[in-house]
Amino acid sequence: MHKETEILKVNNLNIRYNSSEGVKPILKDITFFVPKGKTLGITGASGSGKSMTALSLMGLTWDIDNFNVSGDILFEGINLAKLSDAQWTKIRGRRISMIFQHPQAALNPLIKCGDQIAEAILTHSHATDKKTAHNKTMDILHQVGLNDAVRIYQAYPHELSGGQLQRVVIGMAISNKPDIIIADEPTSSLDAGNASEILKLLKKIQLQYDITLILITHDILVLQRISDQIILLKDGTIEADFDNRGAFLNGCSDYTKKYLELASPNREYRKVISSHQPLLLDIKHISKTFTTARYFPFYSKVKQTVLQDVNLELKSGSMLGLLGASGSGKTTLGKIISGIIDASEGIILFHEKIVSKFKISLDKGLRKNIQLIFQDSYTSLNPKQTVGQMLNEVISFYQLAATIQERDKIIDRLMDQLLLDKNSILNKYNSQLSGGQRQRVALARTLLLKPE
Repeated sequence: MHKETEILKVNNLNIRYNSSEGVKPILKDITFFVPKGKTLGITGASGSGKSMTALSLMGLTWDIDNFNVSGDILFEGINLAKLSDAQWTKIRGRRISMIFQHPQAALNPLIKCGDQIAEAILTHSHATDKKTAHNKTMDILHQVGLNDAVRIYQAYPHELSGGQLQRVVIGMAISNKPDIIIADEPTSSLDAGNASEILKLLKKIQLQYDITLILITHDILVLQRISDQIILLKDGTIEADFDNRGAFLNGCSDYTKKYLELASPNREYRKVISSHQPLLLDIKHISKTFTTARYFPFYSKVKQTVLQDVNLELKSGSMLGLLGASGSGKTTLGKIISGIIDASEGIILFHEKIVSKFKISLDKGLRKNIQLIFQDSYTSLNPKQTVGQMLNEVISFYQLAATIQERDKIIDRLMDQLLLDKNSILNKYNSQLSGGQRQRVALARTLLLKPE
């Protein structure tokens, strides 16, 4: 990595948050550079400052109330920290773009996916007309591996799977062929198969357009595969700096060694569940077909079969893994089992009793025992409630505690199990949490009920 090729340089980036409890440092003296066409990986535990670093590089932290930001961010010699909002519009989305951690939240739910990519093209390419933008969008959808481009273009975000949404967001990010792409946990909500495909896609796009990639993830093994240099953050500071072979360029503390050790794959396997365990869930001949309306070029109804004749059995205490490509029906099956939607055909037996959306809505005990942890934790949490209010709502609705003291004990025990600091997290809103914290809160809300 030669200094003369650097495209981005960060010098002494500091962010402090002014709250009623005092000044809290979020980032402290962050300094690094990225050579053109290379990949910088940023890793660290939940709340270490990864996403805040990314937002700073996009100029999204400088004008936030109660935030005190200082330092320099040099992009090809231009100090981004000194730019006005008008000047940022020529950089953000055009020369530096970002793939956000939660694609569902990053997209407008009221605008078709294709139109959102076309809008990004029209916004930054003033000479482009709508027809040209449409054609470019179709090319981009094919380029990011969405071969059913006509349907994807016309679909709204809620009609697509997590993997498909992630590809749409990547399409938006590359629509103007930027110099730098910042990918914030682009695979955190995807299964291993889809995550691998997304990473291959990012690497392919990087090589095709000679893009500089900043990849943020907690998965150190992923970074070692595709990054040229890796930065480890801890409590808002750079704890270590090393290359993809593990050679340390700066620092190797006890924390760094422990972090790398914990990031290594755990090869211990669960004990085999006894064949004598009772059958908990019996899925018989489940099929699901969605019907959607299309208005262009003519009105028509389009049927799409997502699940067809699915049969599964699950014994008490066992774990069943579902694997498949984007749009293969994994999430749809989960929603059917948990009673969020009904199957078009087939039945589901839970303790030998038929389960349906209608029955789960009426039976509080049944709903308590079949819980779904959603793929996107950001959109599954109420933005108007604090973490404490969310947990208290569950405890109150299901009458899990008779007294305030009993309620507090339940929450304390759960916070300890999930390694969450009760004092710092219960009064925070969804938007104030890191991705990892948000996922643990979603898990905590589910585990409160002790579902089967």
